[in-house]
Amino acid sequence: MSELDKKRVIRNAFSIVGGIIAGIIVTYAVERLSHSLYPPPKVPAGMSMDEMMAMYEGYLKIAPTGALLMIALAHFAGTFVGVLLAFRLQKEFKLAGIFVGIIILFFTLVNLFQISHPMWFAIVDVLAVLIGIIIPWRMLK
Repeated sequence: MSELDKKRVIRNAFSIVGGIIAGIIVTYAVERLSHSLYPPPKVPAGMSMDEMMAMYEGYLKIAPTGALLMIALAHFAGTFVGVLLAFRLQKEFKLAGIFVGIIILFFTLVNLFQISHPMWFAIVDVLAVLIGIIIPWRMLK
């Protein structure tokens, strides 16, 4: 592998990792805002992971619609920023942004399968992530 190829591989990796990190930070920031507007239930000390998952699943059944929409907005915003950044950092390797989007979509699906969510939210959330991938991709075409 030539020196130029090594630099491209490193730049590709940094654009993907940078996009994922940026996406996580933006998602976290919007979710924190959501939690200030719609506080989730407090987790009692000493609660097992199974008990905590059951508590959150119960909360999701009665959570305000606005709280769930804010979470979908957080996932859209994080995906959008992460994909856009990866595209901007690596203009030669257009798949960098798509990789970031696919990774975020994968973890969104894992979350939706691990924790029972209302069906409407699952659909909105997946669509939000997909739109967060498509818009930056179309912007740079």
